[in-house]
Amino acid sequence: MATRVPPSKQMEQALYTDLLTSGDPLGEAARRGAQLILQKA
Repeated sequence: MATRVPPSKQMEQALYTDLLTSGDPLGEAARRGAQLILQKA
């Protein structure tokens, strides 16, 4: 049986991946960080 990953954890993982591969890491961090904050609120 698959383990359920909370949406906030999925966003955290996407943020770290995008920071490592994005051409605009600061812009991507701001966008993903805002999504993460809204998800946890």
